[in-house]
Amino acid sequence: VRPVEAGCALASSSPCVRRLAPGAVFRAKQRRLNADGVMRFRTEDDLWVSERDHRAGVLEPEFLVEAAVAPEGVGSFTYRVVHAEPINVRSGWELSSPTVRRMSAGERFRASERRLAPEGVMRLRTEDGWVSERGLRQGVPAQFLVELEVRAQAAAEA
Repeated sequence: VRPVEAGCALASSSPCVRRLAPGAVFRAKQRRLNADGVMRFRTEDDLWVSERDHRAGVLEPEFLVEAAVAPEGVGSFTYRVVHAEPINVRSGWELSSPTVRRMSAGERFRASERRLAPEGVMRLRTEDGWVSERGLRQGVPAQFLVELEVRAQAAAEA
């Protein structure tokens, strides 16, 4: 785990002004897609941080930042599958519930509820079942399987 660079502009190539230590918490006031297709967050002190590691040669960019665990809740949210392998939609909230279907990378879906499972991962209620927000590795929440779909503003507005 290495520090995350915070730059002075939306462009990924903007000079590093500060490095955020692993585990540092910051509040993002904006999330925008830049001209290079990199999702960036604007911090309260107007610095920009990339959501994923988009260095040259990285085939599947890892997340550099993640949302602090948002609360459980109900509503209507659109998510997109970001995991390379298909993910399970299970009939019930429990991780042991039977699989009713699988969703592939890039597939979008609506969730109406977000609930924390005993294993420590958030579960999302879909039209026909439940999916996990993150995978589990050795019983610990690991990489994200889905991400909340946020309509990015056009990079040209930058």
